[in-house]
Amino acid sequence: MILRRPKIQLQASLISIFYLALVFEIINIAYYYYYFRQYHYLPSPFILDKKDTFMDFYHPLYWALKDQFYGSFKSVYPPINDVILSFFRIGISEKNIDNSFDLRQRYPNIILIVLVIYLFIIGVVTRLGKWHEVKVIPSWLICVVCALSVPVLFALERGNLIFLALLFLALYLNAGLDWKKAFFLAVLINIKPYFALLLIQYLNKYHINKRMIFYTMAFTIAIFFLFGLFTDINYIEFFKTYILFSNKATLSSDGVVSLAHNLSALSRIKELLYYNNHPHYNFWFSILKVLSPLSVLFLVYWAIFKPLNSLELLVAVFIILTNFSVSTGGYILIIYIVLLPYLMDSKEYQKLILPILAIFTLPVDWVLLFNIPYPFMNSYLGGVDLTGANGDYWIAVGSVVRPILNYIILIMFLVHLLRKYPFLKQSPNIGNL
Repeated sequence: MILRRPKIQLQASLISIFYLALVFEIINIAYYYYYFRQYHYLPSPFILDKKDTFMDFYHPLYWALKDQFYGSFKSVYPPINDVILSFFRIGISEKNIDNSFDLRQRYPNIILIVLVIYLFIIGVVTRLGKWHEVKVIPSWLICVVCALSVPVLFALERGNLIFLALLFLALYLNAGLDWKKAFFLAVLINIKPYFALLLIQYLNKYHINKRMIFYTMAFTIAIFFLFGLFTDINYIEFFKTYILFSNKATLSSDGVVSLAHNLSALSRIKELLYYNNHPHYNFWFSILKVLSPLSVLFLVYWAIFKPLNSLELLVAVFIILTNFSVSTGGYILIIYIVLLPYLMDSKEYQKLILPILAIFTLPVDWVLLFNIPYPFMNSYLGGVDLTGANGDYWIAVGSVVRPILNYIILIMFLVHLLRKYPFLKQSPNIGNL
């Protein structure tokens, strides 16, 4: 009994933590509801432009309907997204639809279907693979905590196609054979190309997997060009547009700051402040902008040149994905849902669970920091136009705390690796997940 006590205590702690997370999320939802009833629009961390609710879905859907996904729209989504969106054409008449807002106005029920699919996918993901092995926490509690988490609510409000990536990420990690893992990873990359960073796992000099690299590249190229046959894509223009987007030229600060997910995103706050009267702000925001990419590059170096085991490589790429750029959007944080069960199964890295759950659930959005004057605001959900002070948008503490917590995860992991692999030259026995 003495030998089992630590494990029993750990199980009890995990259950308590998840119930506490649920309580925090209920507080969050209660606050969001109160704020919406009071001001007729959702507060931070939801997007500033309140007329854009669900438009991450309706914008690409409209141009897919017009067969101008890569023409006028200049989409950065690979062709598989265009084909997936084409399934939503059923029952839609293009008459009297002049833009994507008209499409949302005439067919609001489409987003309900998307939200049901989204929640269904979260239910599947939290019962798949490694989550299925977690017996100490009720499956319903896991599902609800993940579904009500702030990044998921943000992604739902945007209607972003990231929910498809979450499913294929889980399928990728759950697959056994190399070719199956490579296929799911290739689909994942074709949905959101930045997931190609997962290949870092197979580039580690002590654990190079040429087969996975070859399979993944072959499947990725094949899927890209195969689905491209069913679209209007101009490949040269597509790659030009994607490079421009990845360089942040098309991302507005208000689209990045609400749910800031890393220090680079947090640094964009300065563009919304009247900081010219306070020159010292420039220095501190510049420090934030530099710290994030430098730390990520250091972790990339460690993941490639140090003898990390398979779990450490997995954790490394998840942290890199959520910290390397602002172009991924705040909803990239939902991928931690897939990582959590691996951390629960590891005594060594269970310490990373708390900051992740804090990002998901911490009720800090009711503490307001500063407002952004917005003389006119149309709230789609509220069905009203707001002017003057009623249209001001507040940045809350949560928009600052979450990127800092995500950076703390990065630093905690790096410090642990530095202590574990200081001058190790020989490769340990590295197993599979």
